[in-house]
Amino acid sequence: MIRPTFHSSPAFLVRAIDLGEADRRLTFFTRDAGVLVTVGKSAWRSRKRFGGALQRYVLLDIAWTERPGRMAVLSSASVNRSFWGIVEDWERVRHADHLLEIASELFPQAGPKPRAFEVLLRGMRSIADGEPPEENARRAEAEFLAIGGWGPDLSGCRKCGEKEGRSYRFLDSEGGVLCDACPPGGGVPLSLGAVKTWRAQQSGSTPDVQVTPDTECNIIYSSGTTGLPKGIVHTASVAGQTKSETSPPPRLPAFPASGQVGPPPADREKFGLR
Repeated sequence: MIRPTFHSSPAFLVRAIDLGEADRRLTFFTRDAGVLVTVGKSAWRSRKRFGGALQRYVLLDIAWTERPGRMAVLSSASVNRSFWGIVEDWERVRHADHLLEIASELFPQAGPKPRAFEVLLRGMRSIADGEPPEENARRAEAEFLAIGGWGPDLSGCRKCGEKEGRSYRFLDSEGGVLCDACPPGGGVPLSLGAVKTWRAQQSGSTPDVQVTPDTECNIIYSSGTTGLPKGIVHTASVAGQTKSETSPPPRLPAFPASGQVGPPPADREKFGLR
């Protein structure tokens, strides 16, 4: 008789499907076993079985048994930490679901996935704490792709190896970036700052980008006196004049002489605004 083997790991519930009248097919993304598919006996009908712990957006501690040729059986599940701040906003829910799905789809192989699991945990924590969900999702995607070996090579020019060029071009045919001096031409232009930011996204670190008083940081648009929209570039030094470390930046009216915020009546009629 083959005895079952026992295992345990931190995990996130990715999806659950009913099996029959009482059981559930449960898919987890675990730190120590990667994607794990188990059957939860009486998980659908009886809340006493797992104490209501089988919820999404919850860091779980699970244990299961395995037998050769059979689906793993979930033995226990307990809540380590909940991230219920996610369910307060639809955008948080949408991006949290995306992280769960992309983690399980990019790393379907069995085996420990500590780095990918840490990225997923950090993303869930950040979204639940109120950080912008889309930014967190993009950062997690970049890290996931780099860990899995699918991310673009942004370490330097793919031809000459230049790492600190003034600008680069991204070419999907090269799987990375080229400097302006290396052929072929074309591609999507990227500044050194953008490349460094993406390098940091892939590694999960803070981008090492130097900001000087002349660094462009904001563009506002105005119709001016010509009636044609144009961009007005603000540098870091200009933006810093309206910022305070202890208070939010003041709201300045666009037309202080009249005290009116927004286009004057003549412009509103010209552009069909109400």
